[in-house]
Amino acid sequence: MYKNIDKINKDKNKRRRDNYEKAKRNNINSIVITIIVLLILAGVSIATLTGQNGILTQARAAKEATENTQQDEKDKLQKIYDFMSSNTYDVPKANDSTPGILAGSGSQDNPYLIESIEDLLAFSIEVNGENDFIGQYVRLVISLDFNSNNSYMNPDTKDFGDINSNGVVENLKTELTTGKGFIPIENYNTDPIPFAGVFSGNNKFISNLYIDIQNAKGETDAGLFGYNTGTIQDIYVQNCKLNVKDYVVMLGGMCGVNDGEILRSSVSGELKAYSGGISNSANFIGGIAGICTITGENTLIESCCNFGKILSFCDTKPVYGEIISADCNAGGITGFCGTGLGGSQDIPEINQKMGGNIYNSYSVGDISATEKYAIDNYDLIGDILSTTELPNSIQNSETKTEQQLKSNDMLLMLGDQFKEDNGINDGFSILTWQ
Repeated sequence: MYKNIDKINKDKNKRRRDNYEKAKRNNINSIVITIIVLLILAGVSIATLTGQNGILTQARAAKEATENTQQDEKDKLQKIYDFMSSNTYDVPKANDSTPGILAGSGSQDNPYLIESIEDLLAFSIEVNGENDFIGQYVRLVISLDFNSNNSYMNPDTKDFGDINSNGVVENLKTELTTGKGFIPIENYNTDPIPFAGVFSGNNKFISNLYIDIQNAKGETDAGLFGYNTGTIQDIYVQNCKLNVKDYVVMLGGMCGVNDGEILRSSVSGELKAYSGGISNSANFIGGIAGICTITGENTLIESCCNFGKILSFCDTKPVYGEIISADCNAGGITGFCGTGLGGSQDIPEINQKMGGNIYNSYSVGDISATEKYAIDNYDLIGDILSTTELPNSIQNSETKTEQQLKSNDMLLMLGDQFKEDNGINDGFSILTWQ
C-alpha cells in the first residue's frame, strides 16, 4: 500500500513540475508576443524586429556574445585549475627510523621532525589530544603525497586503527584517502585546543590531502590544520580535496580558523563547504583560511596564494515551518576576516583591536556560493587578488585579468617574497622558495 502511495505522490509531483514548466513557457511566449504586437502598433515593422540588423537579431547576438565571454572565463579558470592540479613533483622516498614518533626536542635549534605520513598523522593525533605545542617548533623534512607509497614507511600498517571512521580498520593509505580521510591538526570539538607552535613546511609540499566530513551536526573547522593560533609557514598544500558538511563550517586549505600567522604558503585543489538545516547556520570558506581571526589581535596572512576551486553551499529550506537563515561566506584567500569582512570586495570598517590582516596575497580560481530555498540570508563572495600593507584591513582588493596577474607590475606589488614563474605555475608569480 505504501509503495502505491509513494508512486501516486511521485506521479503528482511530476505532473506539477510538468505543468509548472509548461505554464512558465506559455507565460514567456505570451510576454514576447505581447511586446512584438505593441512594437508593431507603435509603427515598428517586422523587418526592423527580425531582419538581419533587427532589434531581436541584435539582442540575440548580444546575448550569445555575453554567454561566450562567460564561457571563455570559465574555460580559463578550468585551464588554470587543471594545470595546478596536474603540476606534481617527484615524491621523495621517506626515510624514517621511528615512523609515528617525532624525532627532535621541539626547540628552535632541534625541532620536532615530520619525516613520513605516519609522523604527520601522529602529530595531528597529538594536537587533537590537547597538546598545543606552544613555544615549540615542528618541521616538515620531506615533501609528502598521501597517494604515493613513497611517503609512507609502511602504507599497509593498521597500527593507527580506524582513522576514517568507516567502522573497519584498513591499511593506513586506504584510511587516509577514503571515508573521512585525514584528521585535521586540531579537529574542532566543544573545547578546542588550537595549535599554538611554529610549523615550518620547510619549502616542501603536502599533496593530495583528503578530508570528507559529513553531517557532523555541530561546528567543524577543517583544513590541514583545524584551528591555528601559532605560525604556519613555507608550505604548499597541493591538489587537496576537502569536503565538509555541518551546521557551521569553517574550511580553508591551510586551516579552518586562523588566529595566528600563515606565511609564504599556497594551496591548490578543490574545497567545498555545505551548511544548513538549523537557524543561524553558516559556512566560511577560503583557499588559505575559512576565517582569519575570531578572537585574536593582529592575525596575519601574508605572501600567500590560492589556486583552488572554492564552493560554498547553504541550504535554507524551511524546517517544520521555521524560516532558516544561513550565511555563505566565500573568498579566494579567506571567507571572513576581522569583525565584518568576508570574501566580499566591499571594505567595511574593521575593529582596530580585533582585526585580520592580509598582505601581498592573490587568488586565481573559481569561487562560487549557492543557496537552496534562499530565505533571509546574505552572502559575502569575492576574491582577494592583491593587497597593500595597511594594518587591520584588506585594501586594494580588486579583480584583475589573467594578463595583469602575470605581469611584472603584479610581481612588484606582491613584494620580495615572490619571484617570476620559472615554468611551474603557468606564468603566475611564485614564492621565492618554489
